[in-house]
Amino acid sequence: MRIRDFPEINRAELIRHFTLTGADEAFVRQFRTGRNVLGVAVQLCTLPWLGFVPDEVAAAPAAAVGRLSQRLGIAMGELRGYGEREQTRCSGWPASTCSPRG
Repeated sequence: MRIRDFPEINRAELIRHFTLTGADEAFVRQFRTGRNVLGVAVQLCTLPWLGFVPDEVAAAPAAAVGRLSQRLGIAMGELRGYGEREQTRCSGWPASTCSPRG
């Protein structure tokens, strides 16, 4: 069975995988809107944690989104609607990490 959704996250995973480095933050801040900055940050942190990015990025654990939101100064609610357009969800990512929905 393949996991397609976000699992629950424990404190150690949260700290290990959802702490942005300076380089990570510089990378995500290249995107135009708060929604995209936060969405890309969630994807960037999720990939090493799970080895893939689930289809519904906005369904990431609230603790993870909150941690990134606080660091980036972007409201958690900005993530709603992120990735509704396939182009937004997959822009700049290798095809192997961004599968089509379905």
